[in-house]
Amino acid sequence: MISFGLLGIFLYTALYNYGIANLSSQEACIINYLWPITTVVFCCIILKEKFTLRKLAAVIVSFSGIVVIATRGDLSSLDLSNLKGVFACLGAALCYGLFPPLIRKRFITNTVQ
Repeated sequence: MISFGLLGIFLYTALYNYGIANLSSQEACIINYLWPITTVVFCCIILKEKFTLRKLAAVIVSFSGIVVIATRGDLSSLDLSNLKGVFACLGAALCYGLFPPLIRKRFITNTVQ
């Protein structure tokens, strides 16, 4: 339980707060909302769920929406001047996206069998 808490809560919060400190809160929040996308991808990898065409379309549309919001509709205005903040928020999204499938695999699927 401690390792899951370190990954899903502590590391996520630490990376996200570092990202907010180095980016505008708007940019940090938008990048952080990659976690639902990463959750779907990690569920397919870790839990062996089918990666259907519908899920692929959802991932593409979601990621495209985040890019459009982050660039305010002008793709040439993508400013990656603070890569430490961007990578911190990406890391936070990956940690938070990895948390649900790991918890589900460890605690839920083992009790069902």
